[in-house]
Amino acid sequence: MKIRVHLLTLVFLATLAIPVAGLPRMAERLCEARNLGMRGRPGPSLLQTADPCDSVRYDIRIHDVGNIGMTVTNYGCFGSNFVNRSPSLEYPLGSTIDHLVSAALWIGAINAKGDTLVTTGAVDGFLFVPSPIGGEFAPATCGIEEVSAAPDSEYCHPGAYSEQDFIAFYSDYFPPGSNPTDHKPLGLLVKQRSMAWSRDPASDFVLIDLTLRNISSSALGAMYLGMYSELASGNKGAYQNWPPSGWFNKKDIAYYDSLRMVSEHHHTFDGGRAPTWAAIKLLGLKVNGVAVDPSAKRISFNWWDWDPGATDKDQDFERYLLMSNGEIDPTAGSEAPQYDAVELLSIGPIDFMGVSDSISIAFAFIGGDDEQDLVYNARLAQKKYDSRYGPSPSWMIFGSVSASGTNGYTILSWQMLIDVSASHFLVERSESQDGQYELLELPVSEGPGRTFSCKDYSVRPGRTYWYKIVIVCALCEVSYEPIEVHVTGGPTEYSIYQSYPNPFKPLCTILYEIAWPGTVKLRVFDLSGSVVRTLVDAWRELGAYSEFWDGRGDDGKALPPGVYFYRLETGDVLEAGHFVGTRKMVLLR
Repeated sequence: MKIRVHLLTLVFLATLAIPVAGLPRMAERLCEARNLGMRGRPGPSLLQTADPCDSVRYDIRIHDVGNIGMTVTNYGCFGSNFVNRSPSLEYPLGSTIDHLVSAALWIGAINAKGDTLVTTGAVDGFLFVPSPIGGEFAPATCGIEEVSAAPDSEYCHPGAYSEQDFIAFYSDYFPPGSNPTDHKPLGLLVKQRSMAWSRDPASDFVLIDLTLRNISSSALGAMYLGMYSELASGNKGAYQNWPPSGWFNKKDIAYYDSLRMVSEHHHTFDGGRAPTWAAIKLLGLKVNGVAVDPSAKRISFNWWDWDPGATDKDQDFERYLLMSNGEIDPTAGSEAPQYDAVELLSIGPIDFMGVSDSISIAFAFIGGDDEQDLVYNARLAQKKYDSRYGPSPSWMIFGSVSASGTNGYTILSWQMLIDVSASHFLVERSESQDGQYELLELPVSEGPGRTFSCKDYSVRPGRTYWYKIVIVCALCEVSYEPIEVHVTGGPTEYSIYQSYPNPFKPLCTILYEIAWPGTVKLRVFDLSGSVVRTLVDAWRELGAYSEFWDGRGDDGKALPPGVYFYRLETGDVLEAGHFVGTRKMVLLR
């Protein structure tokens, strides 16, 4: 029976602080680099994680908005190390089925002196700072910050990608006297952004985006980046005591070369108590913001039996050889109970990393109901990464959207998932999906159950249009992706409708329908019968139209309040298509 030894508890970590005073001169460059491109962004200070503070703080957070619950830290580790029953990589969230003891970032490179160095967030049996070995990242700021792309969230910020972004900064520099045994820093600052979503198709994974910046005074070469992990599935509810004994040596792992992914499940599914799967997938790599094709790099997948006392992986050059060997270890024979596998998925080399250069790598932590579902979710995670964590988070707030184009005009209808007023909506239209969108002055009506609608009478039958519904709040602007509408039919008779609002101040809308192409006049008269404003004197095709009147005459001057008439005239009195219709409206001041 194997029993894990935990060096620290999360409660201790959450309150542990290390003074910044006395950092080496090179480490002081953290203050110049921590915001990694966030400087000058609008909005509240939620993203200002680089603000100076008197101490740095070890911090943890738990993603809990989707179907997967996951612990993240600000010192290069992922998962809870099972120090308590909170979600480490729990899928489905709330099931008490967990899949991960811990995972950690590994970075290996050769410095300007020719030293082969590897910085690790954890190794077998050792993680969390301070640790004599393994935990070689230290927080660079005062904790983890949260931002959200959801407009109704208290953490709403235009710089967020998901409903729950956790942003952390850490480096492999340590204050004097706290450096892990034999650790030699590469001189890197890491910005970590973890992202989670609550709704399909993105609710079954957490994405981790890691951006490394060289804050040392010299270049690095032959760099490899990897994710070390100890995937292990079981049901926490089946264990009366915690930490659990009897959890380990029960895993079955597999590697999917085409997906760059390692998966794990309980080798017997724990008699139905732990039927779900989990995986870690390499999503992509960028150098100075430019995407690098992973297939052009050397990808290594290594696994070994968990052994915290092993001497064949306790030196930097030995760990570097693992990261760079280009081997894909076969997983046949790795099954329990003979082994208790830990995994390392790595990619490289990045030939050169100059001073202030940046390298980004992204991973997905994925859950699945079975292997087929796991692979499906992995492909969705890749799509989310490839779209730069887009598209816009409209599905977080729009419940449903529909459109129709019959009778010569379009009707847009939608239902919201959050409380919002009709005044927060803008409607834009284009005659091609990727064309330029113009803002329409359309009144939006609010119905019961967070439903809204608007009508566009300025379209033409037989044409296709694309609409965007935009919601604007104090900090966020979210656009529902283009809605395609083909307009059919058209009016069969002439009509002029009552203006709205009526009475009005200062603007009203006049709707009318044309059943036969021809010249159209729409004019406004005062009580004496004099024409005070000509709104339309032009050719009109078959269709529905709308015009606005702002209460001004043809000379641009405001007219006095009172009763006015508007008249629609079409065609010649002796020709087909002749129509005259008059209605009354009241102008207020």
